Amino acid sequence: MGCLLFLGTEWYYLRMQLYGGWFSASGDPLTVFPALGLVFLIAAVPLFLNASGRFKFPAHNPRVILLLVSLAILSTVSTGWVLTGEFITPAASWWDDYGFPLAWRVVSMNGCPPWCNLPRSTTIFNSLFFAIDCCFFMAIGYGVILTHRRIARQVAQSLGVLSAGRQFLADHRRMGTKVLTVALIFIVGLTIVDSALLWARAEYTSACAGSCPVGRLSWGSFSVNSHTSATFNLSNTRSTSINLTHYRVTMQNLAGTSTYDSTGWSGLRILPGTNVQLIILVDGSAVVFYWGGVYTVEVFSDQDESWVFSTGTLGPNMVFTSLNSPTSLTLNVTNTGPGWINLTAYTVQYGNNWSNNTNWAGPKVGPGMVLPGGIIIDGQAFTFQAGTMYTIRLFDTTGTEWTNYITA
Repeated sequence: MGCLLFLGTEWYYLRMQLYGGWFSASGDPLTVFPALGLVFLIAAVPLFLNASGRFKFPAHNPRVILLLVSLAILSTVSTGWVLTGEFITPAASWWDDYGFPLAWRVVSMNGCPPWCNLPRSTTIFNSLFFAIDCCFFMAIGYGVILTHRRIARQVAQSLGVLSAGRQFLADHRRMGTKVLTVALIFIVGLTIVDSALLWARAEYTSACAGSCPVGRLSWGSFSVNSHTSATFNLSNTRSTSINLTHYRVTMQNLAGTSTYDSTGWSGLRILPGTNVQLIILVDGSAVVFYWGGVYTVEVFSDQDESWVFSTGTLGPNMVFTSLNSPTSLTLNVTNTGPGWINLTAYTVQYGNNWSNNTNWAGPKVGPGMVLPGGIIIDGQAFTFQAGTMYTIRLFDTTGTEWTNYITA
């Protein structure tokens, strides 16, 4: 079982690197699997030795077992003060882990905003992880019990005090009731005090929903005015104003990604329930607006809030509007890129069949404009059918091709 859990840890690590994984304040496989593997491994070592005939289990003394269990519980409770991990997520949520090998006490904290529906701070006690940690320390203690006599004898021989070592082992073997009672009272007392202090340190604060704004900042349409300028239409549905302080534009293309951060921007105040236009300016060096590019715009407020908007691929985007006949349909063509587009030709593909129109008086679409365009085929190779997808390629006066997939 220990080997299987270690293999499971390696499998999950590789899977997380390739496909992503999950982690939370309650633990994740990268912490649970190794801890359980250690428990099984420590418990298996004496069993292997006993099966090989090199080691024989001594008769178990119930008093020693009782003392072992109490010491394991005390050790586990004591690790509740040991900080074993700190995690901070980009989503304004972080937590501190206490306990070994598994974190059975976790202090979780959430930013407010954005986690307005969660407590600002709370302490999580995981009883399952506490029991696993107890088993871990019991396994260690049990291994010590099985081997302490042989180890003590070797130490005594090396120090030349064999008789004193034998006397110590004999006294330890004959542990009296009074000694056990005093030891248990001391251990139980420490455990109760330690547990009470940990419980007193537990935190649970209410959510900050009362101070969180209701509504959000949303965006409708956008248009790219030039290679360095774009306009976004924003809507504030809150009952309070939103003060934007800066923005960040990320450009994605085949060469990778590049980012532009606004500097010297005076900001923008959006009153509650109003629609405004946000003009985004870039430097034209690190980030340039061009056809075929994909851009992400992130805006920030003075309340440490942020909103992310994506432009998609800039260029003429087609949206099916109506199927007029088996040989005719209408599209709405939107130009989200910079500059004008004068469409002059198109091809329609259905399976391996094609229909071309190289003399099309298509719409001339400017930045941010939405114009209808009629697509007509001869109906010989195929016809338009409702619910069927077609590949439509538009061409402008420069010979640039724009491909879209339309479902009639």
